Amino acid sequence: TKQVSFQPSAGKRRWTIQVASLSDESKAVALRDKLRSQGFPAAISQAVVKGKKMYRLKVGPELDGDRAQAMKNKINQLNNVQSIAIPE
Repeated sequence: TKQVSFQPSAGKRRWTIQVASLSDESKAVALRDKLRSQGFPAAISQAVVKGKKMYRLKVGPELDGDRAQAMKNKINQLNNVQSIAIPE
């Protein structure tokens, strides 16, 4: 598993947690609603990957690297997922 540094680097001061990338919109909506019920600011963004529409579940943004790490860990624990932190 690739480790991500949660210390801000030049120009990277926001973090988004990508929880999942799903091809089924109804499953994406259900997971978004579950994350929101757990208190996370979850949203869905659409992307086309290899010609297929995907629904990416994201939480954030978070401005503090330590809080982003804690949020990622809590999301993983509560939802049995392996989310990734994306610096923006």
